[in-house]
Amino acid sequence: MAPSGKQQVVQVTSTDPQDDFSHLSVIEADIPSPADGEVLVKIYLRPVNPTDVVQATGQYGHQAPFIDGSEGVGKVEELGPGTSGRLSKGQRVVAADWGLASWQQYVCVKEDFLVGVPDDVDDEVAATVLIGTLTVLGLVQEAAVPRGGWLLQTASASSVGRQVIQYAKSVGVKTINVVRSDNAEQHQELRALGADEIINSSKEDVVARVMEITGGEGAYSALDPVAGTTTGTCAAALRKGGSVFVYGFLSDTSVHVPVSAILGGKKIDSFIIYQWLPAHGPEGARSKFEEAFKLFQSGVLRIDPGKHYPLAEVRAGRAEGGKA
Repeated sequence: MAPSGKQQVVQVTSTDPQDDFSHLSVIEADIPSPADGEVLVKIYLRPVNPTDVVQATGQYGHQAPFIDGSEGVGKVEELGPGTSGRLSKGQRVVAADWGLASWQQYVCVKEDFLVGVPDDVDDEVAATVLIGTLTVLGLVQEAAVPRGGWLLQTASASSVGRQVIQYAKSVGVKTINVVRSDNAEQHQELRALGADEIINSSKEDVVARVMEITGGEGAYSALDPVAGTTTGTCAAALRKGGSVFVYGFLSDTSVHVPVSAILGGKKIDSFIIYQWLPAHGPEGARSKFEEAFKLFQSGVLRIDPGKHYPLAEVRAGRAEGGKA
Protein backbone atom coordinates (compact mmCIF):
# COMPACT_ATOMS: atom_id res chain seq x y z
CA MET A 1 0.00 0.00 0.00
CA ALA A 2 1.27 3.47 -0.88
CA PRO A 3 2.25 5.69 2.07
CA SER A 4 -0.44 8.15 3.04
CA GLY A 5 0.06 11.77 3.93
CA LYS A 6 2.11 14.58 2.49
CA GLN A 7 5.47 14.99 0.79
CA GLN A 8 7.87 17.83 0.08
CA VAL A 9 7.77 19.21 -3.47
CA VAL A 10 9.95 21.91 -5.06
CA GLN A 11 7.64 24.05 -7.16
CA VAL A 12 8.51 26.77 -9.66
CA THR A 13 5.92 29.43 -8.85
CA SER A 14 6.78 31.79 -11.73
CA THR A 15 9.42 32.01 -14.46
CA ASP A 16 11.94 34.61 -15.59
CA PRO A 17 14.54 33.94 -18.33
CA GLN A 18 17.06 36.05 -16.36
CA ASP A 19 16.41 34.46 -12.97
CA ASP A 20 16.53 30.74 -12.41
CA PHE A 21 15.93 29.76 -8.77
CA SER A 22 14.53 32.71 -6.81
CA HIS A 23 11.00 31.66 -7.75
CA LEU A 24 11.22 28.23 -6.13
CA SER A 25 9.04 27.25 -3.20
CA VAL A 26 9.10 24.08 -1.12
CA ILE A 27 5.51 23.10 -0.53
CA GLU A 28 3.56 20.12 0.75
CA ALA A 29 1.60 17.93 -1.65
CA ASP A 30 -0.24 14.63 -1.49
CA ILE A 31 1.76 11.45 -2.06
CA PRO A 32 0.40 9.98 -5.31
CA SER A 33 -0.85 6.44 -5.86
CA PRO A 34 0.39 4.45 -8.87
CA ALA A 35 -2.05 3.87 -11.71
CA ASP A 36 -2.13 0.80 -13.94
CA GLY A 37 1.38 -0.04 -15.14
CA GLU A 38 3.01 2.52 -12.83
CA VAL A 39 5.44 2.25 -9.92
CA LEU A 40 5.61 4.62 -6.95
CA VAL A 41 9.25 5.57 -6.36
CA LYS A 42 10.65 7.34 -3.31
CA ILE A 43 13.42 9.58 -4.68
CA TYR A 44 16.17 10.26 -2.16
CA LEU A 45 18.92 11.85 -4.27
CA ARG A 46 18.74 14.15 -7.27
CA PRO A 47 21.31 16.50 -8.84
CA VAL A 48 21.05 20.11 -9.95
CA ASN A 49 22.06 20.20 -13.62
CA PRO A 50 21.79 22.75 -16.45
CA THR A 51 18.54 21.17 -17.67
CA ASP A 52 16.92 21.94 -14.31
CA VAL A 53 18.29 25.49 -14.28
CA VAL A 54 16.99 26.26 -17.76
CA GLN A 55 13.64 24.62 -17.04
CA ALA A 56 13.23 26.86 -13.98
CA THR A 57 13.56 29.96 -16.19
CA GLY A 58 10.65 28.84 -18.36
CA GLN A 59 12.77 28.61 -21.52
CA TYR A 60 11.51 25.07 -22.20
CA GLY A 61 7.96 26.39 -22.38
CA HIS A 62 6.61 25.09 -19.07
CA GLN A 63 3.84 27.18 -17.55
CA ALA A 64 4.18 27.90 -13.84
CA PRO A 65 3.46 26.49 -11.38
CA PHE A 66 5.30 23.22 -12.06
CA ILE A 67 7.72 20.84 -10.36
CA ASP A 68 11.34 20.99 -11.51
CA GLY A 69 13.96 18.24 -11.65
CA SER A 70 15.06 15.97 -14.49
CA GLU A 71 16.80 13.00 -12.85
CA GLY A 72 17.58 11.20 -9.63
CA VAL A 73 17.73 7.82 -7.92
CA GLY A 74 15.18 6.24 -5.64
CA LYS A 75 13.69 3.04 -4.31
CA VAL A 76 10.54 1.22 -5.32
CA GLU A 77 7.88 2.07 -2.76
CA GLU A 78 4.88 0.36 -4.34
CA LEU A 79 4.15 -1.63 -7.49
CA GLY A 80 0.94 -0.52 -9.13
CA PRO A 81 -1.68 -2.76 -10.71
CA GLY A 82 -0.72 -4.29 -14.04
CA THR A 83 3.05 -4.19 -13.43
CA SER A 84 5.09 -7.16 -14.59
CA GLY A 85 7.03 -8.04 -11.47
CA ARG A 86 10.34 -7.15 -13.11
CA LEU A 87 11.03 -4.80 -10.17
CA SER A 88 10.69 -5.44 -6.45
CA LYS A 89 9.80 -3.27 -3.47
CA GLY A 90 12.86 -1.59 -2.00
CA GLN A 91 14.91 -1.99 -5.20
CA ARG A 92 17.05 0.98 -6.25
CA VAL A 93 15.96 2.42 -9.58
CA VAL A 94 16.56 5.24 -12.02
CA ALA A 95 14.19 6.35 -14.76
CA ALA A 96 14.52 7.08 -18.46
CA ASP A 97 11.90 9.77 -17.85
CA TRP A 98 10.91 11.20 -14.48
CA GLY A 99 8.39 13.47 -16.18
CA LEU A 100 10.82 16.41 -15.63
CA ALA A 101 9.55 16.45 -12.05
CA SER A 102 12.09 14.63 -9.86
CA TRP A 103 12.36 17.36 -7.23
CA GLN A 104 9.81 15.76 -4.99
CA GLN A 105 9.99 12.88 -2.54
CA TYR A 106 7.58 10.53 -4.30
CA VAL A 107 6.71 10.18 -7.97
CA CYS A 108 4.75 7.65 -10.03
CA VAL A 109 6.64 6.40 -13.09
CA LYS A 110 5.71 3.99 -15.86
CA GLU A 111 7.32 0.64 -15.15
CA ASP A 112 8.83 0.55 -18.66
CA PHE A 113 10.80 3.72 -17.85
CA LEU A 114 12.49 2.28 -14.76
CA VAL A 115 15.88 0.57 -14.62
CA GLY A 116 17.36 -1.33 -11.69
CA VAL A 117 20.66 -0.01 -10.32
CA PRO A 118 23.49 -2.55 -9.76
CA ASP A 119 24.64 -2.91 -6.15
CA ASP A 120 28.17 -1.72 -6.95
CA VAL A 121 27.06 1.57 -8.54
CA ASP A 122 27.04 4.52 -6.13
CA ASP A 123 23.93 6.62 -5.61
CA GLU A 124 25.76 9.72 -6.88
CA VAL A 125 26.55 7.97 -10.15
CA ALA A 126 23.07 6.54 -10.58
CA ALA A 127 21.42 9.90 -9.93
CA THR A 128 23.33 11.58 -12.77
CA VAL A 129 23.44 8.85 -15.42
CA LEU A 130 20.43 10.07 -17.44
CA ILE A 131 21.35 13.68 -18.22
CA GLY A 132 25.09 13.24 -17.80
CA THR A 133 26.50 9.87 -18.81
CA LEU A 134 23.85 8.86 -21.33
CA THR A 135 24.26 12.22 -23.03
CA VAL A 136 27.99 11.47 -23.26
CA LEU A 137 27.38 8.03 -24.75
CA GLY A 138 24.86 9.39 -27.21
CA LEU A 139 27.00 12.32 -28.30
CA VAL A 140 30.18 10.32 -28.85
CA GLN A 141 28.33 7.51 -30.57
CA GLU A 142 26.43 9.88 -32.87
CA ALA A 143 29.61 11.85 -33.63
CA ALA A 144 31.02 8.56 -34.98
CA VAL A 145 34.65 9.69 -34.94
CA PRO A 146 36.88 6.85 -36.20
CA ARG A 147 39.62 5.48 -33.94
CA GLY A 148 42.54 7.87 -33.96
CA GLY A 149 40.35 10.74 -35.17
CA TRP A 150 39.86 14.12 -33.51
CA LEU A 151 36.74 15.14 -31.58
CA LEU A 152 36.38 18.84 -30.71
CA GLN A 153 34.30 19.89 -27.71
CA THR A 154 33.46 23.13 -25.88
CA ALA A 155 32.69 23.56 -22.16
CA SER A 156 35.22 20.80 -21.64
CA ALA A 157 35.62 21.34 -17.90
CA SER A 158 31.92 20.64 -17.25
CA SER A 159 30.76 17.32 -15.83
CA VAL A 160 29.65 16.15 -19.28
CA GLY A 161 32.86 17.47 -20.86
CA ARG A 162 35.01 15.52 -18.40
CA GLN A 163 33.09 12.33 -19.09
CA VAL A 164 33.43 12.90 -22.85
CA ILE A 165 37.22 12.98 -22.42
CA GLN A 166 37.23 9.70 -20.51
CA TYR A 167 34.78 7.85 -22.74
CA ALA A 168 36.38 9.06 -25.97
CA LYS A 169 39.78 7.88 -24.72
CA SER A 170 38.33 4.44 -24.01
CA VAL A 171 37.14 4.06 -27.62
CA GLY A 172 40.34 5.38 -29.19
CA VAL A 173 39.14 8.90 -30.05
CA LYS A 174 41.41 11.90 -29.46
CA THR A 175 39.91 15.05 -27.96
CA ILE A 176 40.52 18.76 -28.46
CA ASN A 177 39.06 20.47 -25.43
CA VAL A 178 38.07 24.14 -25.42
CA VAL A 179 38.05 25.98 -22.08
CA ARG A 180 37.86 29.66 -21.21
CA SER A 181 40.68 30.09 -18.71
CA ASP A 182 44.36 29.52 -18.01
CA ASN A 183 43.57 27.68 -14.77
CA ALA A 184 46.57 25.37 -14.51
CA GLU A 185 44.89 23.10 -11.95
CA GLN A 186 41.88 22.67 -14.21
CA HIS A 187 44.08 21.88 -17.22
CA GLN A 188 46.00 19.34 -15.17
CA GLU A 189 42.75 17.67 -14.10
CA LEU A 190 41.58 17.41 -17.71
CA ARG A 191 44.90 15.96 -18.85
CA ALA A 192 44.75 13.43 -16.01
CA LEU A 193 41.37 12.32 -17.36
CA GLY A 194 42.90 11.81 -20.81
CA ALA A 195 42.55 15.15 -22.62
CA ASP A 196 44.88 15.16 -25.64
CA GLU A 197 44.79 18.88 -26.40
CA ILE A 198 43.46 21.93 -24.52
CA ILE A 199 42.67 25.30 -26.11
CA ASN A 200 42.04 28.44 -24.07
CA SER A 201 39.49 30.30 -26.18
CA SER A 202 40.04 33.54 -24.25
CA LYS A 203 43.61 33.77 -25.53
CA GLU A 204 43.93 31.45 -28.53
CA ASP A 205 42.39 31.32 -31.98
CA VAL A 206 40.37 28.12 -31.73
CA VAL A 207 40.12 27.46 -35.47
CA ALA A 208 43.81 28.10 -36.09
CA ARG A 209 44.82 25.84 -33.20
CA VAL A 210 42.51 23.02 -34.32
CA MET A 211 43.95 23.20 -37.83
CA GLU A 212 47.46 23.14 -36.39
CA ILE A 213 46.67 20.11 -34.22
CA THR A 214 44.97 18.18 -37.03
CA GLY A 215 47.50 19.00 -39.73
CA GLY A 216 45.06 21.27 -41.55
CA GLU A 217 42.31 18.67 -41.87
CA GLY A 218 40.03 19.93 -39.13
CA ALA A 219 38.30 17.93 -36.41
CA TYR A 220 36.06 15.07 -37.49
CA SER A 221 33.08 16.19 -35.36
CA ALA A 222 32.32 18.70 -32.61
CA LEU A 223 30.16 18.75 -29.47
CA ASP A 224 28.83 22.14 -28.36
CA PRO A 225 26.61 22.98 -25.37
CA VAL A 226 27.42 26.70 -25.55
CA ALA A 227 25.67 27.80 -28.80
CA GLY A 228 25.83 31.40 -30.06
CA THR A 229 28.95 32.22 -32.05
CA THR A 230 30.73 29.25 -30.51
CA THR A 231 28.77 26.91 -32.78
CA GLY A 232 30.07 28.80 -35.82
CA THR A 233 33.62 28.57 -34.51
CA CYS A 234 33.21 24.81 -34.10
CA ALA A 235 31.87 24.49 -37.66
CA ALA A 236 34.82 26.44 -39.06
CA ALA A 237 37.20 24.07 -37.27
CA LEU A 238 35.71 20.92 -38.83
CA ARG A 239 36.67 18.83 -41.83
CA LYS A 240 34.42 19.07 -44.87
CA GLY A 241 31.30 17.05 -44.13
CA GLY A 242 31.85 17.27 -40.38
CA SER A 243 28.98 17.85 -37.95
CA VAL A 244 28.56 20.06 -34.89
CA PHE A 245 26.20 18.49 -32.36
CA VAL A 246 24.54 21.27 -30.33
CA TYR A 247 23.21 19.94 -27.03
CA GLY A 248 22.70 23.07 -24.96
CA PHE A 249 22.66 26.86 -24.94
CA LEU A 250 24.87 28.00 -22.10
CA SER A 251 25.54 31.40 -23.71
CA ASP A 252 22.81 32.03 -26.27
CA THR A 253 19.44 30.62 -27.31
CA SER A 254 20.47 30.94 -30.98
CA VAL A 255 23.35 29.58 -33.02
CA HIS A 256 25.37 31.78 -35.36
CA VAL A 257 27.03 29.93 -38.23
CA PRO A 258 28.58 31.57 -41.31
CA VAL A 259 26.88 30.60 -44.56
CA SER A 260 30.34 29.78 -45.91
CA ALA A 261 30.63 26.96 -43.38
CA ILE A 262 27.32 25.46 -44.46
CA LEU A 263 28.13 25.84 -48.16
CA GLY A 264 31.47 24.26 -47.37
CA GLY A 265 29.74 21.06 -46.35
CA LYS A 266 29.66 21.56 -42.57
CA LYS A 267 26.52 20.34 -40.80
CA ILE A 268 24.74 21.60 -37.70
CA ASP A 269 22.89 18.86 -35.83
CA SER A 270 21.27 18.62 -32.42
CA PHE A 271 21.27 16.10 -29.62
CA ILE A 272 18.46 15.79 -27.08
CA ILE A 273 18.58 12.87 -24.64
CA TYR A 274 14.77 12.75 -24.48
CA GLN A 275 14.67 12.06 -28.22
CA TRP A 276 17.73 9.82 -28.53
CA LEU A 277 16.94 7.45 -25.65
CA PRO A 278 13.25 6.73 -26.46
CA ALA A 279 14.24 5.99 -30.07
CA HIS A 280 15.84 2.78 -28.74
CA GLY A 281 12.55 1.53 -27.25
CA PRO A 282 12.09 0.45 -23.59
CA GLU A 283 14.45 -2.55 -23.76
CA GLY A 284 17.02 -0.63 -25.79
CA ALA A 285 16.90 2.27 -23.33
CA ARG A 286 17.49 -0.09 -20.40
CA SER A 287 20.42 -1.56 -22.33
CA LYS A 288 21.92 1.92 -22.69
CA PHE A 289 21.62 2.48 -18.93
CA GLU A 290 23.39 -0.83 -18.35
CA GLU A 291 26.11 0.22 -20.79
CA ALA A 292 26.56 3.45 -18.83
CA PHE A 293 26.70 1.63 -15.48
CA LYS A 294 29.40 -0.72 -16.81
CA LEU A 295 31.62 2.26 -17.66
CA PHE A 296 31.70 3.13 -13.97
CA GLN A 297 31.94 -0.47 -12.83
CA SER A 298 34.98 -1.00 -15.07
CA GLY A 299 36.65 2.25 -14.03
CA VAL A 300 36.43 3.88 -17.46
CA LEU A 301 34.43 6.77 -15.99
CA ARG A 302 34.62 8.56 -12.68
CA ILE A 303 32.88 11.70 -11.47
CA ASP A 304 33.13 14.21 -8.64
CA PRO A 305 29.65 14.13 -7.08
CA GLY A 306 29.93 17.38 -5.13
CA LYS A 307 28.08 18.27 -1.93
CA HIS A 308 24.70 17.01 -0.69
CA TYR A 309 21.84 19.27 0.43
CA PRO A 310 18.35 18.48 1.76
CA LEU A 311 15.57 18.92 -0.79
CA ALA A 312 14.34 21.98 1.11
CA GLU A 313 17.74 23.66 0.54
CA VAL A 314 17.61 23.47 -3.26
CA ARG A 315 18.70 27.11 -3.65
CA ALA A 316 21.88 26.41 -1.69
CA GLY A 317 22.52 23.42 -3.94
CA ARG A 318 22.05 25.61 -6.99
CA ALA A 319 24.52 28.15 -5.63
CA GLU A 320 27.10 25.43 -5.02
CA GLY A 321 26.59 24.04 -8.52
CA GLY A 322 27.12 27.49 -9.99
CA LYS A 323 30.68 27.50 -8.67
CA ALA A 324 31.68 24.63 -10.98
